[in-house]
Amino acid sequence: MADRDYPVVLNNLLQNHPSGNLSHNLHYTFTQEGPDNKATHIATAIYRGNPYGVGRGTSKSAARKNAAKATYEEFSRDGVPGTQA
Repeated sequence: MADRDYPVVLNNLLQNHPSGNLSHNLHYTFTQEGPDNKATHIATAIYRGNPYGVGRGTSKSAARKNAAKATYEEFSRDGVPGTQA
């Protein structure tokens, strides 16, 4: 099975939401653990000022993808916070 590009999938979920385009409410923050040559990057998806999915990876891109996946799964299961649809 092909690996999904979860940042795009999450963005599409928010852009196509029945309440209107909500993607402008999403951004990511990044931190790093460990030395630069063996860093673990940590990304947190922030939606409407609240933290949701957290992802870890050997690169910022991998961490962002994992955070987006966790957020997408939560929003798909529980609904997008702050919306009726």
